[in-house]
Amino acid sequence: MSESKKFNQSLAVIIGIDNYSNGIARLKNPVNDAKKLADVLQNQHKYEVLTYFNQDATLSNLNHLLTVELPQRVTKDDRLLFYFAGHGEGVDTVEPAGYLIPQDARQGKPETYLPMLTLQEALEALECRHFLGILDCCFAARLRWCSLRDLEVATDIIYKEKYDRFISYTAWQMIASAGAHEKAADDHYSNGQRAGHSPFAAALIRGLEGDADRYSIVDSQTKQGDGIVTATELYAYVQHCVIHGNQASNSEPQTPLSWTLKKHDGGEYIFLPTGEEPNLEPAPTLDPSTNPYRGLNSFEKNDKKLFFGRDKITKELQAFVETHPLTVVLGASGSGKSSLVKAGLLPYFEAKTEPRWAIALLRPGTTPLQALKVELEKYNLNTNLLLIIDQAEELITLRQETDEREVFLQRIAKEIDAHPTTLRVIFTLRSDFEPQLENFALKPHWWDAKFYITVMNREELREAIEKPAEARVMYFDPHKLVDQLIDEVLTMPGPLPLLSYTLSELYLKYLDRQNAVRGGQAVDRSIIQQDYDDLGGVTLSLTKAADRIYEKWEKRGQGAIVQMVMLRMVASGSGELARRRVFLSELEYPEDKADLVNGVINDFVNEARLLVRDTDKDGNHYIEPAHDALVKGWSRLADWVKAEKNLDLQRRLTPAALAWKTNETPYLWNADPYLDVLQKEVLNPPDRNWFNQAELEFVQRSIQRKYRNVHLRWTAVIGAFAAITSVSVATFFQWSQAQRRSSVAFAESSRANLLANRSMEGTINAVKAVRLLENPLLRDRDAIYTEISDALIWANSENKERLRLQGVVDFEFSPNSQFIVSYESNADVSPTLWSITGEQIASLGGGEQSIKFSPDSKFLVTNSDEDALRVWSTSGQLIKEISGIDQENFSLGEFS
Repeated sequence: MSESKKFNQSLAVIIGIDNYSNGIARLKNPVNDAKKLADVLQNQHKYEVLTYFNQDATLSNLNHLLTVELPQRVTKDDRLLFYFAGHGEGVDTVEPAGYLIPQDARQGKPETYLPMLTLQEALEALECRHFLGILDCCFAARLRWCSLRDLEVATDIIYKEKYDRFISYTAWQMIASAGAHEKAADDHYSNGQRAGHSPFAAALIRGLEGDADRYSIVDSQTKQGDGIVTATELYAYVQHCVIHGNQASNSEPQTPLSWTLKKHDGGEYIFLPTGEEPNLEPAPTLDPSTNPYRGLNSFEKNDKKLFFGRDKITKELQAFVETHPLTVVLGASGSGKSSLVKAGLLPYFEAKTEPRWAIALLRPGTTPLQALKVELEKYNLNTNLLLIIDQAEELITLRQETDEREVFLQRIAKEIDAHPTTLRVIFTLRSDFEPQLENFALKPHWWDAKFYITVMNREELREAIEKPAEARVMYFDPHKLVDQLIDEVLTMPGPLPLLSYTLSELYLKYLDRQNAVRGGQAVDRSIIQQDYDDLGGVTLSLTKAADRIYEKWEKRGQGAIVQMVMLRMVASGSGELARRRVFLSELEYPEDKADLVNGVINDFVNEARLLVRDTDKDGNHYIEPAHDALVKGWSRLADWVKAEKNLDLQRRLTPAALAWKTNETPYLWNADPYLDVLQKEVLNPPDRNWFNQAELEFVQRSIQRKYRNVHLRWTAVIGAFAAITSVSVATFFQWSQAQRRSSVAFAESSRANLLANRSMEGTINAVKAVRLLENPLLRDRDAIYTEISDALIWANSENKERLRLQGVVDFEFSPNSQFIVSYESNADVSPTLWSITGEQIASLGGGEQSIKFSPDSKFLVTNSDEDALRVWSTSGQLIKEISGIDQENFSLGEFS
């Protein structure tokens, strides 16, 4: 089906006015321009043409055309071209206002003009599918202030699928001959002769005749035509001709502009200069390898053709780096730092030939000093070198030792100072980590080195969304989905990885739809609203994908495996979460977990595309989150990190275990105070612990070493104790013999004193002998007790008879055997308190009839025949006296 037959009607309205009056200057070429254009459209492009020249183009006729005739004639499957050549007028208000000047307009009377806003509203009320407005007048771009956006830049190659979409989707486009503050030239000269057309109209006519089909938008060179001229190609050709023509003739600047109107939705106004249906190639087949979006991955230098929306800041960064020995590209996580440097800056320096630059790119990783040393050894620093240190926050998140960090920065500072003209160092750094790096060795350079990433504006985001899809001949359906994406991320902090991930998933969903169609039938190459809604939009796309994997494993009862794996992907060197590179050696688990761990990793890599596999420059394979957005944005993972109290311990354990495993160090943790924590808090529940194979073996060997060392220590202690015991037995035997001899001596002394009527001395010696017998290990204890007891009984019976004459009638020991109270037969003589050594302490008053010691031997109580109760201390002091005691009804009781 030909292009013309895909529309019910191809209608052109051509207006040309040069015969002005009423104080308005006449023009030379508008009617000539309009007539020639009408001829080309009618005869070459088969349009029905409505012409309004000079007196036909009054304000009333134009209003009737816009409000009556066109609404009646134009239907939804028509296309309409509207062309105006004549005077235009601009008025500066809050937003520049513009007017088209009808033939009967009066100078200085705006009410006789046709407002551009009125024109636009009338045209946009029409129902046609395609519309192209062309204004060749002064201040023509004033109409642009009411537009939606600039016209998109097309590519040279138009595939069949793109052509079909251009035709079937709505296209509402505008081309203006001059900017909002520019005048449009009415005539120009070629080889000294008048050309008969305005510069703009001359280029427009040549373009429609076929020259625009042979003009390359990409490099402004002549190319093989494909038989199609799009409105975008027509504009690019006309703009090139006008700008270069004016430069050649030293005319005043005139810059044609283009834009789309609000009703535009992915189509493109089409001309076929040959009148024949083009024979177009089908678009290349799409598969996962042709995904134009990077997902959570940053752009690399090979992706520069898909790196859109950053032209302005890329040029600013290029100029900045050329004049600064150190550049610190700062921005929030997700602001596009790495992509800007690798896909914007790096290709620019690679392409430079005067002078040439060598390029070194590294990430600090877990061994930053080694990585830096290896890179610098490859190059001669006396020649030009661009050293890119990507994701410099890894100096903090992956290496918490401040000393190594400082040495790394000192080396950078040293090389910058030594090679200020040939070395350019670029850091990409998350701005929340800047305070931890800025005050080290690079401090003298740091302030001037800062280059802040700016937030992408609406048009830059539109380019980043639409252009990669267009490069794969894909579109958004409906086209307003692009605006929905922009609206969702425009005010979101660090939105680029989430946006890119969402777009990547939408592309893959298109492939799923294509693969689901049987019989090889192709589906429309569109990113659709339904897929976007299914993903949950930009905000939820990532977390829904992560949750989907977790829930899949949780249903199998293995959700803990997901938690175990993902916690290893998190670094928190400064309290801020960041992604962590995990080498495969760290992901080797015991046999009962190995298959489960590999299954989880494969799901996150291949199904969810949230983790990536890669290899570092040393050939070490690793897994890591595709972006910090995963570890910062997945709430479930954040909760795991918050709840896992042993995460810091794991970060200490892992390198120690791997170093031991690879025989880099023989040291175990048998003396580490955290070994008990590992055993009690982690090792005890084996179904949920996070130990990998190396860590498990390391901890087990550490525990074994600890118990072996304890056993050896106890063996030594027991051996020493046995040796000491053998000596102690002999010593004890000698001691017990001495104790026995002392006890026997005291017993014999007691018996002798008692027989000699020295009752007190005899009694004291008897007590001393008994106390020595308290040792249960003493031999012959019973025999000595019997000897002492017989002596005391005999002495007591003998002395009672003697005491009748000598006065001592009784005595009493304190409970602790340290004190004795003796009683005299003479009632006027007070009881006497003695020490066990025979020293008289005190006289306890007179007439005391009975005495009672307290259980702790600190006090004693007496009652006397004077009806008094007295409390004494064992030092002999009277503490208290209570009178009025009825002796007939009173006896001493017990202490409480």
